[in-house]
Amino acid sequence: MQKYVGVTGFTEAAQVRRALRAVPKDPARKFMVGVLVSAKSLHNIPLKPEWQSHYPEIARIREIFPDDPRALNLVHYAPGKKHRKDTSHDLITLSDEIGSRLHGFQINAAWPREADLCVYREDCGYLRQVVVLQIGREAMELTGNQPVAVAERVNRYGGLIDGVLIDASGGTGRPFDPASARAMISQIRMRRPEIGIGIAGGISHHTVDRVRELLQEFRDLSIDAESGLRTADGSLDEEAVRLYLRRAYMALHRPGQKERRGVHVPS
Repeated sequence: MQKYVGVTGFTEAAQVRRALRAVPKDPARKFMVGVLVSAKSLHNIPLKPEWQSHYPEIARIREIFPDDPRALNLVHYAPGKKHRKDTSHDLITLSDEIGSRLHGFQINAAWPREADLCVYREDCGYLRQVVVLQIGREAMELTGNQPVAVAERVNRYGGLIDGVLIDASGGTGRPFDPASARAMISQIRMRRPEIGIGIAGGISHHTVDRVRELLQEFRDLSIDAESGLRTADGSLDEEAVRLYLRRAYMALHRPGQKERRGVHVPS
């Protein structure tokens, strides 16, 4: 899977257009455009007031995602515990609603059922869209916070997933622990050398350099940022996004560098 520099939390097309100005013309890493969707926002169930502004209307997501070869457009979908049984149906619904600009999903749930992902894959195809599985705090706790157990659990998904995002913060801004991340990445890579691996947790324009040490060992590592790019009231801070993207691409981008692993991204 292609590596990327990600920003999650876009709610307007204009935000993405302005962010793209900070992305190189021919980046070695895709610019992951992340849009949040929950089962509640999909089914018009009221969200908590503090979260409402983070989730755009479903009908507007199609226009938020850019038609740009530099972009990897992912919906970050959270089914929640009450709606997990509807995961496959919801993924198919979103895929149909958003259309060709959707490149895939990040599933923000602790170890979703393989059967649900299989139903979605069989309907939408294995090559047309990508699936990234978030390994959050709950997923880690359910495996005893043991890197070997996490890696074994990831391995069970086989070709149903293309990548994982190690994110103990879950959008709260809790900084990732390099030692813990290193151990988990190593164990996953031993079992799934082809899988894409990303890291998140407290990453922003202030902290992007903390990823450098891990990149010396894992050169195809992806990064994603969310909470560190918001203002005090929870809105997306476009200046912080711009600085983060410029600093991340300066630190990570190597002109002309070829991808070691590829994934089909529809045009």
